[in-house]
Amino acid sequence: MAHIARFVAKNYQCFQSVDIQPNASGLHFVVGPNNAGKSALLRALHLSFQAAGQSFPRSDFAVGPGRFEVEIGLDQKERLELLQIADEDQIDIDRTLQSPFCARLQLVRAENAQLERKTIHVSDQRGKFKNPKNFTQLRSPEPIVEELARRTFYFAANRAALSGPAKMVAQTQLNSDGENLANVCLHLMTMREADWERVRKIVADIVPDVGQLGIKADGDQCWIAFGESRPLTDVGTGTEQLLLCAVASIVTPPGSVLLIEEPESSLHPGAQRLLLEYLHEWAKDRVIICSTHSTVFLDRHADTPPKVWQVSRNSAGRSTVTENPTLGRELADLLGVRLSDVFGSEGLVVVEGEADKAILETWFGDELRRRRTVVEVASGTGPLYHADRVADWIDRLSPLPTQRLICIRDRDELSDATVERLEKKGVRVLPCREMENFLLDVDVLSEHLGLDAAEITAAMRAAADELKPKLITDRAMEILRGPLRRTTQMLEETGRQTPTSGEELAELLVAVRKDQAKSRAEIIAAWNEASNVVGRAWNKRWLEIAPGSKLLEAAFKHSKLGFRKKTSGPELAAKIERPEFLAEIFAVKDEDRNGQK
Repeated sequence: MAHIARFVAKNYQCFQSVDIQPNASGLHFVVGPNNAGKSALLRALHLSFQAAGQSFPRSDFAVGPGRFEVEIGLDQKERLELLQIADEDQIDIDRTLQSPFCARLQLVRAENAQLERKTIHVSDQRGKFKNPKNFTQLRSPEPIVEELARRTFYFAANRAALSGPAKMVAQTQLNSDGENLANVCLHLMTMREADWERVRKIVADIVPDVGQLGIKADGDQCWIAFGESRPLTDVGTGTEQLLLCAVASIVTPPGSVLLIEEPESSLHPGAQRLLLEYLHEWAKDRVIICSTHSTVFLDRHADTPPKVWQVSRNSAGRSTVTENPTLGRELADLLGVRLSDVFGSEGLVVVEGEADKAILETWFGDELRRRRTVVEVASGTGPLYHADRVADWIDRLSPLPTQRLICIRDRDELSDATVERLEKKGVRVLPCREMENFLLDVDVLSEHLGLDAAEITAAMRAAADELKPKLITDRAMEILRGPLRRTTQMLEETGRQTPTSGEELAELLVAVRKDQAKSRAEIIAAWNEASNVVGRAWNKRWLEIAPGSKLLEAAFKHSKLGFRKKTSGPELAAKIERPEFLAEIFAVKDEDRNGQK
């Protein structure tokens, strides 16, 4: 069935140039800040199928004439009809023509600032069409274009005429702008009872508290109402858009194009989730293009993710449209980054845990808000290995030069080679074991806990020494390329104590993994290497090497206070100067940093 395969606009409103390629069916989203040009893009798509004489607002950045060009994809049946071939078995059309062809609709802005249809013709993907000798009577594609125009609808927000009374005349066809919604509802209610009940059910599912949908009448006027007498004007734009979509899903034919402004407007997140399910269902045999600010729409998608276009406007007022690569969404899900944050922020920071996020926001909250930067928590440490691919996706996705991805992960017991590999991928590895190690300021802890600094130091050192064998084990596992986080699990499975030598680690691995690929000698060598690395640095750097959260637990326990990772960390961070390492990442000026204690 004929569909919009490509749409090009030149010098229209805030756009100097737009070039998008919708899918033949399915859900599409247009996203971006307020006043970026989302509605202008939908209006341009709708305007390209309207009758001549429509106003064409010219761009302030115009270089050359304003124009629209629509490439209309054709199915096999339509192509054969244009070639006047009755039996498709008579010819291998693609082999004969060597290139698929489509219909092209061109419109230009005339001198009187109105839209003027220039031509409808047939061409191949290169814009040309060579008619073979045996196809001398090529039909005009105009009927196909006109049919697609009749199947294209634009539901703008805040239409006063839609909500008011209408003449009591039942109508079977929905106008392209939806202005005769009440008349179509009257037809469904009186002539298509099953379809009318279907519309009622959709509305009741999504907005159950507005009352039952109905049509009220007075003389020769009728209007849409809910409950006893609540008019459509009283239930909000979101319900109005929902009703339009529900009716369109019933009365518009397959292959229709629905252009909808903010269908989620004024709807509760739960209602938005249900609406999204319906939109995916309706879009199976239609093209639905919605402008949206909904985080629900962006962060929840079906097995077939929607195509997303981001509209952004620069400081000069010029808008551009960028398509979101599908692969990036999968990587973003893996990393824990939400699509809504990608489109709604100028920067993203990904950390390993909620406590890390809280500490960062304590230290850099003002800068993050001022720069519209969002902090997200990754789903574990593994996904951070994909940070370079996600960063590349974001760079390609957003035309904003200020947007960037910062991934910060713990040092843990990673080898120097692993750290180097991660940093090449754009991951910033902490210089200490974890974020809480930045909070191990003994003087601040002494004041905060009301204890002598020496007592706190002794409590933390004792905890660190007790943890030392596990740190060596974890580092040895990293050397062996084993699962870094499995040491605790292995001990639980076997009931063994933490290894204190290479021999004990070898016995542990054999007990857990009968098919252990590493030899006993390799395991012992890895332990010895790890023990030497940790041992050489231990006396000077134990506060950096041991897990900071465990040392804080020991200090708080010594004061008979409980350490709560999500709240105690930020409380301490508010009293400690921001670390130089993090300040450099966020490019905080010295005067700002010195003013924060």
